[in-house]
Formats: sequence, structure tokens, C-alpha cells
Amino acid sequence: MGEFRDLDGQIGAAGFQLDVANDGPIFKNNGGDAQVRNAADSAFVPVEVGAPTLPGHAATRAYVDSLSKPLIVTAQFDGNDAIPTNTGTIGYMVVSTTGANGTIGEIYYDDGTSSGNQTLLATENGRQINTTTTLAGGTISFTADSTYQWDADGSSGGVQWVKTSDVGNITGTVRTISYAITNAAQQDSTAQLPAGATVVEARLTVGTAYSGGTTITIGTTGVANAFQGTADNKPTKGGTPNRFTKDQETAVGAASVVRTTIAGAPAAGAGTVTIFYSESDA
Repeated sequence: MGEFRDLDGQIGAAGFQLDVANDGPIFKNNGGDAQVRNAADSAFVPVEVGAPTLPGHAATRAYVDSLSKPLIVTAQFDGNDAIPTNTGTIGYMVVSTTGANGTIGEIYYDDGTSSGNQTLLATENGRQINTTTTLAGGTISFTADSTYQWDADGSSGGVQWVKTSDVGNITGTVRTISYAITNAAQQDSTAQLPAGATVVEARLTVGTAYSGGTTITIGTTGVANAFQGTADNKPTKGGTPNRFTKDQETAVGAASVVRTTIAGAPAAGAGTVTIFYSESDA
């Protein structure tokens, strides 16, 4: 049965121990600071709290980590998939496609316990992430070894993940469009190159070698080989992955998606197309 008392008083200098029979933690005072220590009073113990909602609330480690430093993101998550379970390694996944279990801008936190589901971290304006690998195939894409910041208020041109070098004034800086390709004959990016942009680099990364006789060009809806022609890459080369990069200064006229054209009707092949472009300050 439970016993309920109305207590108003003080606890001795030794502190107050919870669940004595099971060597529970001690709650004590140390020079005006509240401390939570183990039963032997020889070390501090963790304190579990909920997510803070007011400035004076205690914060969980997951919450503090998500704001105080860039999160090291090693994978992406499709919000239409089942909620991921915790593995044996602490880590973070960025939501790259919105669905019932995640929205672009949110992060999944793996606590490394191999138990239970991962924790979904809500979007926070200004949160930064560092990507360790290229993340393509979702609604949005990320380049490897890059830092992105969540722009919740649209001050950088829209609600989106923006490379930190692009935050604030996005003109005159380099931005990217990256998307996965298969062996289909014609494939377009979701995002568009803005009118008047200048493409400074076109990159084809072949993850699975294409069948013999395959050729690939990368350009726009108006000029199929504007950024890479058939002589600029060799998609059939073995020993994948292989990366083919063409530096340039190619002006884009009207706004257009990036178009990848694959000829030769290959039975196999897959990769990623990444376009780096800038917009003039003038």
C-alpha cells in the first residue's frame, strides 16, 4: 500500500537516499549546489529528464548535442519507413524524405544501446550537421564531408538545409544539386538550376558500372551535354565507384532541371550526378 505524508522541513548534510534497499542514488547539497550521487557518495550519476520547454528547464543530452555542436550524420532516413531501432553505435540520421515517421529538417538519434527505437529530434532553426558521405535518392540530397545548417525562417532563400557557406546571402556562393541515377534513358533532378546561374563543376559518380556500349551526357532540357559530354566520362569502367569531374564556367540561360541522358540501353548501372553552381552578386 502507499503512504502519503505532508512534509515540510529539511534533510541532513548527508543527503537523502532513494530506494535504500537497492542502493539507490543520493540527493544532496554541496555548497548550495544540488547533487545526485551514487549510494557510496563516490561519483555522480545521470539524471533523466524530459525535453525542455522553458529556458530554465534542465535539458537532455540529445537536446543539448543537437544545438551546441554540429551532429555527425552518417545516413539518411525516409520518413515513410518504419521508425528505426537503436543499434550498438551512437549516431545520427537526417530525414531526407517527408513521411508519417519523419519530416525534412528532423534528425533521428541512435543512442547506441541496441534497445528500443531511435529518438526523433524536432527541427531547430540554426541546427548544424556534418555529413560524412554523399546522401542521395531522397527528396533532398547532401554532399559528402559538408556542413549544413537548418534555415527554418527562410532567410537564406527558403526553408531548407543550406551549406554553412551559403547561409545569409546565397548569391555569389556555390550551391549543389545532387540526385541518384539508374540505367533509365533520361533522368531529371527535382531541383532546378536558376536562370542566370553559372555551373562551375559537373560530377558523375558511378557506383555500379554500366553495361558495355553505354554513354552518358549531363546538361539541361535544352542542351543535353551542356555540362558533361560522352568524352568526359566512362560509365562502363570497372573497379567502381569511379568519379568523373569536369570543371567549367557554363552559363545557364532559362531555369532548368539537370538532365542526365543515358544511351545504349544498358541492363545495369547506377550512380549519382552532382552539379555545383553559383549565382552572381550583380
